[in-house]
Amino acid sequence: MRVGFWWISVYTLKVAAGALIAGLWLWHRAPRAGFDRRTIRPWIWGVALAALIGGRAGYVLGNLPYFAQHPALLLRLDRLGGLHGGGAMIGVLLVAGLWSAMTHRSVAVVVSFLSPAVLFVAAGAWWGCIDAGCAWGREALAATGGARWETRLLPDIYQTLALRYAVQPAGAIGALILSLLAAALGKRGGLALALYWLAAAGLTLLRADPVPMIGTVMQGSIRLDTVVSLALAIGMVVLMLHKVKGKDGG
Repeated sequence: MRVGFWWISVYTLKVAAGALIAGLWLWHRAPRAGFDRRTIRPWIWGVALAALIGGRAGYVLGNLPYFAQHPALLLRLDRLGGLHGGGAMIGVLLVAGLWSAMTHRSVAVVVSFLSPAVLFVAAGAWWGCIDAGCAWGREALAATGGARWETRLLPDIYQTLALRYAVQPAGAIGALILSLLAAALGKRGGLALALYWLAAAGLTLLRADPVPMIGTVMQGSIRLDTVVSLALAIGMVVLMLHKVKGKDGG
């Protein structure tokens, strides 16, 4: 898809749409959550930049053979979109921790404030993957009388259409629903983010995209993204239970 003088992928545009909604939500929600719009502006930009760097770094590390042959595309998100959710989340948490330490806030409150926005971006990324074919589901046998409710005719990264488990639509819808839950939970909104990563770990079991495998499970191996997602889910729960003394607003 051509936009102006640049070729911008539909995936990139959909992630950008999620990011725009996230930014507008944070701007609207800030006063009610006890944050000053003027003072949080650099932190929000820092979170966005860290998520972009972490997400791209994770994607590149997971596709090193390709980028070794096409190094010019490493930073060309307009030509080859691709972000790793776990890497982006790690970037967000690093800046959130710094934000908490520098402003003497509860890290749980900072993360909860950011949680709906993070989930809006996640929904945009899953939405973008539906057309781009990233994070595609495993092929499924057609049920008698037609496709089952959990399957759809979807492409893989090579745009090969097949009846697959509808991983990307499930991820997009789930992230959107959980973003609303995170907003409703307020200062405990990070628990919705924990649920998201737990669900993301489950979805990896239905994915067919190649990722690094680690360890052995019953004489087999386990996807690295399954481990990362589970670790993030557990880490989010621990983080939300950990109370840091200091002001929670302002």
